[in-house]
Amino acid sequence: MSANSCSIIIARPSDLEGIHQLQCLAGYNAWSETQVAKLIARETVLVCLNSSNDALLGFVFFSVVLDEAELLNIVVNPNYRQQGWAEKLLLALKQQLKSSGAATLFLEVAEDNTAALALYKKHQFKQIAVRKNYYKQASGHYDAHVLSLSLSH
Repeated sequence: MSANSCSIIIARPSDLEGIHQLQCLAGYNAWSETQVAKLIARETVLVCLNSSNDALLGFVFFSVVLDEAELLNIVVNPNYRQQGWAEKLLLALKQQLKSSGAATLFLEVAEDNTAALALYKKHQFKQIAVRKNYYKQASGHYDAHVLSLSLSH
C-alpha cells in the first residue's frame, strides 16, 4: 500500500482508538490506552493521517521537560513502511520541539532496529551511551543505544 501525502497534527482524543489499534497491528503494545490518553491530553503525541482518507499512517510519542525532550516511541503502520513516513514524523517532531524551546532530543533504540538506527544516523543523532541487555524480547536480550540530537542549530 502507499499514500501520497499526509497531515501531521497533534493527536486528538478521537485518535486514541486508532493509535491503540496501530500499536496492536505493529506488534507493539507497551503503552496502555490510559497511558496514551494521558499523552494525548498533554499534547505529546503527533499523528500522521493519510490526506486522502484520514487513515492513521503512524504516530510519535514524546515528552518535554524544560529544554529537554525525549522521543518515546515512533510507529508506522506496517502496510506503509519504507515510504518515508517515519522520517516525516521525525521531522515534524523536531520542528514542534524547536518551536516549543527544546534544545536537545534524546531517545533509546534497540541495537537490532537497523532501520531506526539508520534514520537517526541520517539526522545526525549521536550515541551517548549504551544500556546493556535493556530490551528483552523472545529472540533474546538487546542493548539500547541512547542517542541525542541538538535542536539549537
